[in-house]
Amino acid sequence: MTKVPATSLPVVNCSRCKTEMVLLASDTTFGYVGRCPQCDPPPFPTTEAFAAVLAERTRQDKKWGEQNHSPQWWLAILMEEVGELAQAILETHFDKNAEHTTKGGVENIRKEAVQCAAVAVALIEYIDRHTQRPVSRHPATEKEDKA
Repeated sequence: MTKVPATSLPVVNCSRCKTEMVLLASDTTFGYVGRCPQCDPPPFPTTEAFAAVLAERTRQDKKWGEQNHSPQWWLAILMEEVGELAQAILETHFDKNAEHTTKGGVENIRKEAVQCAAVAVALIEYIDRHTQRPVSRHPATEKEDKA
């Protein structure tokens, strides 16, 4: 059995292999509660980029807990992250000051891009928690249902 790191987030077990998994708000949104990625992978492609965003969302939830800001605050938080992404890109492009080694470079650009995406996902999760919307499914699964 694979163990996940200790966290204050809820933990569920895979219904097949009993692997412990951290339960994220996005898991309930997409209906994957109790599904292990190894036993029952999601019906859409996952990449290292998506995995990095999910890991960042997990880190944010662990650090801050569930966040329920107004849309204006979400915009401010997202723009702060976009500003850090812009700074990393500019520090990399111009490479003319001492901060380049700490704020520029491809790794910092990627890290800031992941944080931007994670904040955008957190905003979407907030919207989904606070509106009465039917859960939409990924287009790939819609095609499978019609076949």
